[in-house]
Amino acid sequence: MVVCYLAQNCTAFLVALGFLVWQAQPGMLDFTNLTFYSVSFVIAYMCGRQFSTSPSGLILTIAADVSDFETSESGHYVSGMMGTIFSLTDSIASSLAPMSIGWVLAAFGYGAAYPDETTALTPNYDG
Repeated sequence: MVVCYLAQNCTAFLVALGFLVWQAQPGMLDFTNLTFYSVSFVIAYMCGRQFSTSPSGLILTIAADVSDFETSESGHYVSGMMGTIFSLTDSIASSLAPMSIGWVLAAFGYGAAYPDETTALTPNYDG
């Protein structure tokens, strides 16, 4: 229940942050002159970071509680199984994250050749 609540909040704040970035114009995010956009961006960023990192710290404690509850209810010691399930899901997530980044980069055109120091990242930047 707690993890579901945190995931919903994380998603909501990340969507809000994405909307703020999508609406951004050059010069809107200025910290010398605080505007509504600057303050809302910082708040959405802070909340998104907090809610995205909170579930990872709760998983190990929840697994220990579930293991203790199962041992007390059924008498079966399931700590090894809980560790195995956690390790399996962690391995799957660790392998899918780089793959999904690769798919996104390939969708944006970085599939044919790798970017190097001569690749123009922002060609219309006068800098």
